[in-house]
Amino acid sequence: MRIGFDACRIVEQKTAVGIYAAELLFQFSRLNTPHTFILFHNSLFTMPEPVPANYPVHTSLRRKVLFWNIIDLPKMIRKEGIDIFHAPYNFGGPIRKQCPLIITVHDLIPVMFPEYCSRKFRTIARISYRLSIPQADRIITDSEASKRDIVRLYGCEDKIRVIPLGVSEHFKVINDKSLIETTLRRLHLPGEYILYVGKLEVRKNIVALIEAYSRLKKEAGDIAPLVLVGKPGVGFDHIQRKIESEKLGKTVYHLNYVAEEDLMAVYNGALLFVFPSFYEGFGFPPLEAMACGTPVICSNVSSLPEVVGDSGVLVAPGDVESLKNAMNEVLSDREYAKALAEKGLKRSALFNWRQTALKTLDVYKEVFDA
Repeated sequence: MRIGFDACRIVEQKTAVGIYAAELLFQFSRLNTPHTFILFHNSLFTMPEPVPANYPVHTSLRRKVLFWNIIDLPKMIRKEGIDIFHAPYNFGGPIRKQCPLIITVHDLIPVMFPEYCSRKFRTIARISYRLSIPQADRIITDSEASKRDIVRLYGCEDKIRVIPLGVSEHFKVINDKSLIETTLRRLHLPGEYILYVGKLEVRKNIVALIEAYSRLKKEAGDIAPLVLVGKPGVGFDHIQRKIESEKLGKTVYHLNYVAEEDLMAVYNGALLFVFPSFYEGFGFPPLEAMACGTPVICSNVSSLPEVVGDSGVLVAPGDVESLKNAMNEVLSDREYAKALAEKGLKRSALFNWRQTALKTLDVYKEVFDA
């Protein structure tokens, strides 16, 4: 097969969808498949060097994404004689279908929770969903929760294949504590802390985390600082105002972006990882934290119970008091925290990118042979 692959989101500071695309390509190269992979890329995005797995890349100089999808991408697919095309993020792929099309729909956040997105983003997303989902030959999604959402809003249940994501090999327990300490000093972080990783936006429910942390601090007195790692998103101003109103400026740290190799140390250094998100299509951060041996508290909604299972503490995202109590229990009981960490390590081992890639190749074959 000549497999076309949209590589636009493989950039230097990758988001979750960029990690997904890059990990798939890396695993495909490891599997030594007989297929030819051809990457398609828009010059609006800067692809890091070296090119993933040294696959050939066809880049469009047209920077407008709409024209790329309508004109350039279909033209390049046709010219390259592509047998199937995979758009590995929510609303990528050619508007005019040139060959069998597979899309990965990680979530439907712009449709289900428009208040969590900018007007421009949700408009583009809604149009793209309406165009790409009906014409796709197969739809890959990360969780049963996301599958239910797609079926409820768009139907096409027979086309959907659920393939869980993996956890990067970078995330693991660091036994050499000096390596952790060196990284924390370089990032100007304290020696012990409670950790959150993810975009700092309304959907992630950070205001509730800050409220729970503030209540615990008032009750327990001297507790570890809270470290927030992530870029500002929709509603970041509300988060800042909450930190100010609770007078937590000296005990809440914010790091905008942390490279993957440093992030492993940041996870390892945390006493506790908390992820109270309202909605996730999958949820990388709790899985990464578990792989680093850090106890996890997260929401009991959407896909998160599928990822964490019984290896973390699940709390309703709207229940601030329960979140506070869960944090207090983990922080005050070292044996309990250790047991959670051990269960999380075992759980994280169930998610690996090799299996994700193998199952994705099965979908390619299914479409090609149809």
